[in-house]
Amino acid sequence: MVAAAGAVAAYNLNQPVRVVLDLTTNMRAIGKRYPLLAKYDLGVNDDGLVQNLKLDIYENSGYSENDDITEITEKGIPSIYDITSWKVNIYLVKTDIPCTTWMRAPGMLEGITTADHIMEHIAFIVKKDPVEICRLNCNPDDRSVFDEMLQTIKTSSDYVNRRALVDQFNKDNRWKKKGISLVPMKFTIKLFPNFYSLVSIYAGDGTVAISSGGVEMGQGLNTKVAQVAAHTLGIDLDMVKIDPTICIISPNSYGTAASTGSEIISY
Repeated sequence: MVAAAGAVAAYNLNQPVRVVLDLTTNMRAIGKRYPLLAKYDLGVNDDGLVQNLKLDIYENSGYSENDDITEITEKGIPSIYDITSWKVNIYLVKTDIPCTTWMRAPGMLEGITTADHIMEHIAFIVKKDPVEICRLNCNPDDRSVFDEMLQTIKTSSDYVNRRALVDQFNKDNRWKKKGISLVPMKFTIKLFPNFYSLVSIYAGDGTVAISSGGVEMGQGLNTKVAQVAAHTLGIDLDMVKIDPTICIISPNSYGTAASTGSEIISY
């Protein structure tokens, strides 16, 4: 859309045109994360243990299909839960909104959020703490790790006492409410191949310049790479400069994704 508008203006004016959108227009016009609709039929026992679950998920790709996200969403749904009695169907649909696109934790975030929404719903119906419902439905392989982490977080955050205070406040106040949440999750980590870097050490002053195949997008990749280089070479951090990513230097690098780009580049 933006390129087309610039092309029309350049053609009519017979000169180069640069189009810069203000943030409001950009957010309205350009596709964002895939909207998701989840419909489910759920059966639980009196304790809140899932007996059966039929889950249908519809992911909105907008007017044109971008990269298929359904496979990643499917991987996010199990999180820490026992899904042996779950039946999950995921559909990619087209609508009349701008084409949607991948954003951080694409699909994985939607899948994990859907599963935890279901656990919250169960907790509301059986009138229990959602943390208890999460633990009850945890899969056996993750139970011991989850219990250890849960106890550590509950102790460090004083969760039990704070939960009691929140519940009492909500009983005493009709219109003003507070909340507290402890949400478990398991995020699948995948290490991608094909990241190349060029490390240049200048003899004149000993400074170092690094160009890598990773993309800095606010996650701190450049900072981490500079720190690792400074530590490895035994020099001050201010002697390391990170140059832009250039395809000639780092050809065919994989996408910077899955919270592993910084680690792979630094390695």
